[in-house]
Amino acid sequence: LKRAAKKLMDYDIDDDDTGEDHYEAIQAFVDTYNNAMESSGSSKDYSLQRYAKQLKNLAKEYAEELKDIGVTIKSDGTLEKNDNLLKKADVADIKKLFGEDATFATKSFNYAKRMNAKAADLIYTELTQKGQTINLTL
Repeated sequence: LKRAAKKLMDYDIDDDDTGEDHYEAIQAFVDTYNNAMESSGSSKDYSLQRYAKQLKNLAKEYAEELKDIGVTIKSDGTLEKNDNLLKKADVADIKKLFGEDATFATKSFNYAKRMNAKAADLIYTELTQKGQTINLTL
């Protein structure tokens, strides 16, 4: 999710572009957002659950803007995209959500960054408590 949000924030959104130009990047964001929500929601770790709740609340806060580009929020907090609407989305609406200084993209990135760090800590702790080592040799 962190990479998908960053990719959209770094994407050079030109006024001549169309929603179709951004379709794959937004699709990747929606897919990774949903994966993060599902995996953190099933976690027993309070921090991951809290970050998932913050993401869910953020999406709710921007529900109208997301709807404008063809993305809706399902009852479980995951996102659902309408391919036809997403491909026809207005570039100005995309910029509002995912532009370089867009609050939604920035906050999504920051929550995802915290989730990544916490998940990495949990994995490391789990492995080291079991006496296992992590070999990072490539």
